Amino acid sequence: HNLGIVAFEDADEATYDDVDDEAADRGDARVDPWRVFTESRFADEAPAFVETPFELTLDGRIVRGKIDAVYVDDDGWEIVDYKSGRPSPTDAKKVQLQAYALAADAGAVSRAIPDAMKVTFAYFGVDPAEEVTDDATRAWLDAASDTLTDLLAQGEDGPFPPSPTPACRFCDFLHHCDACREFLVGAPG
Repeated sequence: HNLGIVAFEDADEATYDDVDDEAADRGDARVDPWRVFTESRFADEAPAFVETPFELTLDGRIVRGKIDAVYVDDDGWEIVDYKSGRPSPTDAKKVQLQAYALAADAGAVSRAIPDAMKVTFAYFGVDPAEEVTDDATRAWLDAASDTLTDLLAQGEDGPFPPSPTPACRFCDFLHHCDACREFLVGAPG
């Protein structure tokens, strides 16, 4: 929407949320994420940065990513990650926004470092859109740095055996994990 083009190579089964399947699995009516987006506040605001790549180094380890949008106003920056699905009850996705905010704070998004920052997940798989926002205060950023540094250190000790639970239903990596998909086939509800 904001770039004026669609990166079709990113829209394949391995990298794109299949909202129709999610809704059908729950027995919900289909929600059109595009329509919900166009009716949200984000459709009318022009972001300062769109699909912005970054590289962040934490304790000698590199994190790379791409931020969907950064909105700038007199109150500071709002870093937004658009989600085509519904909010999930897990906090595991928060690490994504933590990485984005740390990158912005380190100057990896722009040479201009914001004085104040918010981070938002904007969910367009529900109608109306739902937003989950945190203020990225200095204490929040310090805790985010600790979390990401710990996760990166743990990642060096892998591989990790899967430990399927009902929470797998909400995992971004479900399509990569045979054990969790098999577990969910036999799980009640």
